[in-house]
Amino acid sequence: MLHEEHLYSIALRATPLIGDVNFMRLVEITGSAKETWHLSKKLLKEIPGIGSKITKEIGNEKYLKFAEKEIDFCEKNNIKINLRHLKELPKLLSNCDDAPAILYQKGSLDESLTPISIVGTRNMTSYSKHFIEEFLEKKKKKKVLIVSGLALGTDGCAHTEALKNQLK
Repeated sequence: MLHEEHLYSIALRATPLIGDVNFMRLVEITGSAKETWHLSKKLLKEIPGIGSKITKEIGNEKYLKFAEKEIDFCEKNNIKINLRHLKELPKLLSNCDDAPAILYQKGSLDESLTPISIVGTRNMTSYSKHFIEEFLEKKKKKKVLIVSGLALGTDGCAHTEALKNQLK
């Protein structure tokens, strides 16, 4: 069973115009996603960078319902929900100013592996695809972890090639 803070974090992050940076700003000011969620509209409007559009949406029940479904899905599929403000992100990722507020994790993370991030465009070239294939082929005997966002294009190719080469 997940902590109540996970529910409010997912709901808050699902709120329009609440990206990872705004999420962290709100949580740092209020102390938690739950406190932010229940903060009065008047107090929300007083927070620098949080305008009336954002204020209007925080507390909307539809995002809480979305969060309940998200948690249910994660529990059924053995997906861990890591919250940045609870210090649950991997060490290197947590050092990034714009690290994700919420990181979904399937499986275990071996922090002894050297992470290699592969990012690029959605419309990658044949050269990029060939480079990723060759690069990851050479890394298959190394202790590396391939990090990608699973987006279309370069990220998806990196993920596919990592699996093909039995890399984490």
